[in-house]
Amino acid sequence: MVSIVMRYVFLSCVLFHVIAYVTAASVKANCGNHTHGDNWNHDTLTCLTYRCRDGTIYPKYTGCVKNDKCYDVDQKWQKDCSKFQCVSYKKGNMTFFETKLDMQCTVERTGKKSTCKPNGAKWKDNCDYKRCDVTTSQGYKAGNMQYSAQVINVKQGCKVGRKCYYDGDQWFKKCVWYTCKVTPLYTKAVSVPGCTHKKKCYKVGSSDRTKTSMAVTNTCVNRPIKQLDGQSSQVPVTIRESAGRVSPPGERTLPVWRRHV
Repeated sequence: MVSIVMRYVFLSCVLFHVIAYVTAASVKANCGNHTHGDNWNHDTLTCLTYRCRDGTIYPKYTGCVKNDKCYDVDQKWQKDCSKFQCVSYKKGNMTFFETKLDMQCTVERTGKKSTCKPNGAKWKDNCDYKRCDVTTSQGYKAGNMQYSAQVINVKQGCKVGRKCYYDGDQWFKKCVWYTCKVTPLYTKAVSVPGCTHKKKCYKVGSSDRTKTSMAVTNTCVNRPIKQLDGQSSQVPVTIRESAGRVSPPGERTLPVWRRHV
């Protein structure tokens, strides 16, 4: 009789623990003010809803979110020179939404409205040839791409009046020889004046032999330019050298005629 009672008590305890375990397992955790299984909308984004599952909040998107605004699938929009489109794709049983970006270069024009140029576009601006370059790089987060668009100078030139000259080009005007020089820092026309003698222009290094009772040769020479502070100057000055005259220290003296008898 005692053994029957003990067996009954043991089975009752086991059944009690099983019922308690099943009951505890069936009770799901809440998500703050929301209970398990609840669905609710985002406060401002119409394409975003949430669902509570055993204490965890799971977001669910039905479109793309960009700058705190929802966009439908296949919807296109533009901001400045950047074009966007909302696309979706499946991965397993999951649907993902992505904002595709077509970034372009913004070209500023003096006194005119700016224009947009696509990646790889080439155009001429005065004497300069330009190109739009759009580059991408991996951001600090996985899948987060960084975009940048910039206008680069493919070829730069010197504009003189209505004409364009490019690196190494030379031209002559009013007894001055010009050369277009292009560097990464600047683009400018470098001028080298010549010597004017008897209404004729002579380039530095050239000579003029006159027919007199004695052979006389006049040569246009280029002297170093120095300022009073000892620094070199790039602006040439043309003077005429008198016989026996010696230039004082610091005076700029180029180019000049030198007589050879």
